[in-house]
Amino acid sequence: GKKVLLACYTFSSPYGVKEVFGFSTPQDIDLSNFSITARGATNAIDAFATGVEILEKGGQELAQADFITNLVLIGVTDGEDNVSSTTAKALGKLLEKARKNENFDSIKSNLIGVRTGQMAEDSKYRGKTVDQVLTEMTQEATFDQYESAKNVTDGTYGKIGGFISQSISSASQGLG
Repeated sequence: GKKVLLACYTFSSPYGVKEVFGFSTPQDIDLSNFSITARGATNAIDAFATGVEILEKGGQELAQADFITNLVLIGVTDGEDNVSSTTAKALGKLLEKARKNENFDSIKSNLIGVRTGQMAEDSKYRGKTVDQVLTEMTQEATFDQYESAKNVTDGTYGKIGGFISQSISSASQGLG
C-alpha cells in the first residue's frame, strides 16, 4: 500500500538548518514542542539546498528498499534570502540533478512565501516586494510552484495547509 513519510527542518542563519523530525509517518509526528521564531536573517536558499540533499539521500535509501519514491520539497519563508552562501541558480542545478535521479518516480519543489506584501529589506533588492524577490528566486532555482500569502490571517494558514496537503497528495498518487 501507499506510505507517506514526512520530514521537517527549520532554518535560521544564526542556528543553521535543524531537524524538527526525520522521515516519519504523519501519525507518528509530535508537534507539541514545535515553534518558529523569526530572527531577521534568512538563509532560505542554503536551507532548501540542504533539503534537496536530505531528500535525495533519504529517497535513495527508500528506493534501495524497493519503495516507489516521490519526493516533495516544500519551503516556507517569511522573507527574502539575505545571508545564504548558495545561489538560487546553484539550488536549481541541485534540483535538476535530483530530478534526473533514476531512483525517484517524481520530485516536486514548492515554495510558500508568507507576509510577502512588504518591501524587501535587503539593499540588493531595493524597490522590490518580498513577493517579487521570491518569484524571481522560484524561477532561478527552478521550483515547480510558488504560492504567496501576502498577509497572515487564520485563512492564510488554512490556505498553506491545503497547499501542503495537495502537494503531498499529488506526489503520493503515483505510489503503488
